[in-house]
Amino acid sequence: MRSRRWNRLAVVGIDPLDKTLEENLPRGFLILVTGTAGSGTEMLAKQFAANAGDEKVLYVSTMERESTILKTMEKYGWKADMKVLDIASLHYDTVLKKELEISTYRQEGISVSDVKNLVLRHVKKINFMTLSLYEISKMTPPFRVVIDSLDFYFQHYGHENVISMLTTVRAHVQHNACIALVTMLKEAYPVEVHRVIEGLSDCIIELDIKYSEKGSEHYLTLRKVLNHPDKTGIYRCMIGADGISIWSGISR
Repeated sequence: MRSRRWNRLAVVGIDPLDKTLEENLPRGFLILVTGTAGSGTEMLAKQFAANAGDEKVLYVSTMERESTILKTMEKYGWKADMKVLDIASLHYDTVLKKELEISTYRQEGISVSDVKNLVLRHVKKINFMTLSLYEISKMTPPFRVVIDSLDFYFQHYGHENVISMLTTVRAHVQHNACIALVTMLKEAYPVEVHRVIEGLSDCIIELDIKYSEKGSEHYLTLRKVLNHPDKTGIYRCMIGADGISIWSGISR
């Protein structure tokens, strides 16, 4: 793993992608990573976090538990010196676990009202979006933020609130000349929602996987580099011992 100092910009740890972004994007920008299931968005998020150099890292995970993230990073030999906000575990402990208990009690014949009194009496409601923004707001430069993924917030808080959240995150990293990377599913929401989020993003990376009789092929498309449309392109990539790496450029 390369170590970069604060006066340089280690973006995601993928050459030649890093070189393109270092030369054309100033500090204080938001990277959007989109892809279908299995395309590797969660791996790219970890690779970005591991390539932080001297920056502090906040990793907001809505899909994986902290232990899973750290084991994966250890497997690839990536630096895991970061704070993990484990929304996935918090959501299970405070919401999903209670729903399972309610289902169990109802199956055993206890009335709905009694179940709620038994299970929800001591439940502390958490606004996970507010908690995430609070932890991000506490970050002081130099730092980078990872949110994997926005899909959790879409599911629980709606499109307008997610857009508002992302606007706040972008403003915070811009003000502090730092970097944030967020992931989300490709083409999972109304077109106008995707357009707004893409408009807020300074850089858009799209991951794709194509299957054939010979196996699978992975592609990375650099869809947007703010003020530098000439830097976009499609790359064939591979998943190996170092994570995601560029195999060859297909078009620029």
